[in-house]
Amino acid sequence: MKIRINLMVGFLSVILFSGCLQKQSITNEHIVEFVEAKQNANTKNKKTIKLKVSNQNNFYSTTKMWYKNKHEFSYFANNKWAMSPSNMVYKTIKQSFINSSNDIVDGYSTAKTNYLCEIEVIDFYQDFTNGSNVVMTVQINLISQTTNILVGTKTFHYSQKTEIANSKSGVFGYSEILKRMSSDIQVWIDNLNFIS
Repeated sequence: MKIRINLMVGFLSVILFSGCLQKQSITNEHIVEFVEAKQNANTKNKKTIKLKVSNQNNFYSTTKMWYKNKHEFSYFANNKWAMSPSNMVYKTIKQSFINSSNDIVDGYSTAKTNYLCEIEVIDFYQDFTNGSNVVMTVQINLISQTTNILVGTKTFHYSQKTEIANSKSGVFGYSEILKRMSSDIQVWIDNLNFIS
């Protein structure tokens, strides 16, 4: 009888603890660091701008790393972003406006601002249809808060070929196109009429 109880306890222990010994899946998290802050001495034309991300495309509000193969979208099982693509784009645009000597307010704030900047991430995926390319499309609308008039709108579209068809190569590709977007946004901001 005692042997049966010991065998039963041993058997139950093995069953209970076998779940703890299973191999854990590993997920790699990636983030792109890309913006260098610079100070602009021109502060006489400083405006306050509220930045707001439009989450119309919920693909890019998650940390999943999306890719496209022919006509099918999917995401990498063992790789993900450390923050959502929408958040990475938001931080790039925020830094670009700060570099233009403008005061920035986050979208959830109730503070009164001169302008509202609506940001929409339209595309942010790696395309394996013909080799490997990272694709990003972002639309920015700048609206005057006092007149409710659209001051400027711009769609930034980028596609960059990557050397290797894998997620790590895609991360490096996004680093490059986010740097280009930051520079292009800076030029766009500097040429807008609202700054003068």
